[in-house]
Amino acid sequence: RMAGKEPGQIPSVLPTRKPHEPRQKRERSLTDPPLERDILKAVWKLLAHHPKVAWITRVNSGTVMADFGSGGIHPLRMNYKRGMSDLVGMMRDGRFLAVECKRPGASLMDHQRDFLNEVRKHHGVAFVAREVEDVERNIDAPLHWPLP
Repeated sequence: RMAGKEPGQIPSVLPTRKPHEPRQKRERSLTDPPLERDILKAVWKLLAHHPKVAWITRVNSGTVMADFGSGGIHPLRMNYKRGMSDLVGMMRDGRFLAVECKRPGASLMDHQRDFLNEVRKHHGVAFVAREVEDVERNIDAPLHWPLP
């Protein structure tokens, strides 16, 4: 029996939150750097049609609370490979492809760098894209690792 609960009452699993006011969206100017999501969309679109890429997909990461019915509500991780890149795929020559998208000025986290270096170590194509031009600069680049 849970403290403060009457028998037969279902306890609240998730914390209750007070409704909050929606965020005010700031108007973006043409001089603002692009958002990471915009870079990711553009890079993904380019790679999806690139003649050297067999396939490319987005990998979601993180944890959500999932309802397992009678099993209850539990955290569910979206993937278990720490540092998995935003986009993964395969080159037409069979090599693995991993692309981490970052907005200009943003740094890689150590586990993201480790993942890219692991891909490179095993002869895959792995790079950071801060703009779509990074795809053409890096897709044919000679294999160098570790990543700085």
